[in-house]
Amino acid sequence: MKVLKGLTLHIVLLLAAAAFAYVQSRPEDPASRPLEPGEVELWTGSPDDVTLVTFTGKRKVVSLSQRKDDRGIWYFGEVGPVASPEPEPEDDDAGKKNTHAPAALEDATFVSVEVAERLMKELAPLRAKRAVGEVADDRAEAFGLDDPEGTLVVEVGGKRHELVIGKATPGTGLRYVRNKGDNLVYVIDAAVVRDIEGGAGRLSERQQHGFKIADVQRATIAAQGETRSLMRGGTEGHRFWADTSAPDVNAETAANWLGKVDRLRPIKYLAEMPAGAERIVRVDYDGEDEKLGFLELHRAEVDGKPEFLLVTEQIRLPATVAKTVGEQV
Repeated sequence: MKVLKGLTLHIVLLLAAAAFAYVQSRPEDPASRPLEPGEVELWTGSPDDVTLVTFTGKRKVVSLSQRKDDRGIWYFGEVGPVASPEPEPEDDDAGKKNTHAPAALEDATFVSVEVAERLMKELAPLRAKRAVGEVADDRAEAFGLDDPEGTLVVEVGGKRHELVIGKATPGTGLRYVRNKGDNLVYVIDAAVVRDIEGGAGRLSERQQHGFKIADVQRATIAAQGETRSLMRGGTEGHRFWADTSAPDVNAETAANWLGKVDRLRPIKYLAEMPAGAERIVRVDYDGEDEKLGFLELHRAEVDGKPEFLLVTEQIRLPATVAKTVGEQV
């Protein structure tokens, strides 16, 4: 019986060691994993090496250009109409102008951080699910390459790569593309194209911060020339905000106000803060022993209308917020 117990223990330990070795041997970065059967690497590189991504469609151009600051890498986004103007609406059978032509696109700017990070991991290196090979002109229509949806340009480590975007593959989340580097047709994940093609709607940063509010231990509020310092009080499972001068007293009013601040979300980004903007309030957030970030709410006139504008360490550029929430703050 003792021999059997000893043998069982050794088997358990052996299995545990094998499992640990397997986990340790797996690459931490998904991009460094071995190629799956059928996969093809179109180009190499790392996400941080992607300096520019541009999608040029039939009506709009979307671009993401890399920026760096003391918080790290972020991407400045721009959306605008294609350079060539839309054709004039044609007369219908009754001689009237066709009024169903799509509305003209307006230029827009935005900030992308978390979504852009995920996108760059897919783009560098870029791996195709499979290679189709050469496609003659008489077969281009089958892949949507006779009238492509657009082109995708990716600059990685100073090298320019370009894909011609075809149509979706039947019944899957994949897209046909032609790589101008070798003029061959491949199949890639459609999400790569969908995100950049979606422009500001899909790529804009919507989160105030890159940290979690639960990690904040102290908050300093500055408004109208005065400051108020708050700290986390209470015990684990029953935390509350308190003034630093009275750490055991639950400051419910302050907590409710901070909750309203947390509900501020960027809607429309501006390239810069409008002239004459007035800062209403600033909140600085600290962790146990480090500064986490900040939030500022401004009031300014945008396109002839009063707006509340939000700026944080994460979104970088001023962005409008819902007026009802701004007024509550």
